[in-house]
Amino acid sequence: MGLVQSPLFRHGQSILTAGLIVGMAVFFIEDELVSNIMLLFAAVEVIVTPQILKRVADQ
Repeated sequence: MGLVQSPLFRHGQSILTAGLIVGMAVFFIEDELVSNIMLLFAAVEVIVTPQILKRVADQ
């Protein structure tokens, strides 16, 4: 069983990455527009990345 086949890895990796993006958006970025765009990217990361990794694992 490869690492990508594990649901814990797939979801954990995307949540960790999104958490880093959210942290930077909240604590370091002062421009509201840029911060909101980063938060949007974090939400997309949590939704899309596990699906992509699942397709990779299925091949």
